Amino acid sequence: MSIDNITKTFFVLVLFLALSGCTIKKEPFSPSLQYVLNQFSKEHPEYNVIQIQVSKINNYNLLFMTGLGAYDPDMIDGYYIYNGKLITYFQTDSLDRTHIVDTKVLKKYSGKIDGYRNVFQSKGITEPIQRAFLITNENKIVRIPKGFSLLSKGDYVDTNVIKNTGLKKFLHSYIENTPSVLFELRFKQEKGRQYVIFRPMIFYDSSKLNGYFFWNGHLIVLYNLKQSGDLLNKQNLLHSHTIPNYRSLLIDDWNFPYPIKLEIINDKAIKELSLDEGYLL
Repeated sequence: MSIDNITKTFFVLVLFLALSGCTIKKEPFSPSLQYVLNQFSKEHPEYNVIQIQVSKINNYNLLFMTGLGAYDPDMIDGYYIYNGKLITYFQTDSLDRTHIVDTKVLKKYSGKIDGYRNVFQSKGITEPIQRAFLITNENKIVRIPKGFSLLSKGDYVDTNVIKNTGLKKFLHSYIENTPSVLFELRFKQEKGRQYVIFRPMIFYDSSKLNGYFFWNGHLIVLYNLKQSGDLLNKQNLLHSHTIPNYRSLLIDDWNFPYPIKLEIINDKAIKELSLDEGYLL
């Protein structure tokens, strides 16, 4: 091959690569997040929606990945179709996490996503599955190790808000083993019985909030406080409709995500209600 031909071939190759580079699709996810997404999809191929939620809890940066059959419109800061799956992204604060997700590349939600179902308009219910990960200081995403706790290190820290011993033990055990941005307590009295409705949440509703407190570094928000009976020391509650570093969104459906519903029997005994027993509460 002559020098002229070699030069022409090299020029054509460079031009091809340059033009190809212009059409390369930029992925919004870091290599570490792509790896975790690929592993999750491989282990749980039945889910066509993967919800990513990122939060900072007790100084730990956490990433929650949930497999779903339909998307939740209340939890979409942006979305992307990745390897044939709908990936929705939501973070509970305003921290810059461009090193994990480039939100400028994500698509903005505008009321519907073609080819995928809205969970509030979906007739069937798919049991979700969730995995929790740590985002390390090196921006790597790793599974939360066994025995990891988000509770502050050291001895058990009591709360000066919850008076009922049984409820206090239940909440402490749950919080110790289940990481969440915040925890929601709602109260109800019916036919002379006292009920507590509890669930982990990632945002609160400032328009319905009656008070809140922190227990061992975790936020617990309260609703329908008038029906809390003698369960709380109300004078120790904090009252503000704006809680710094936490997001407020309107809550219309108190049964999605479905909460744990408890009946208070006495100071030490509580009963967790079955779905049939508690659905109408």
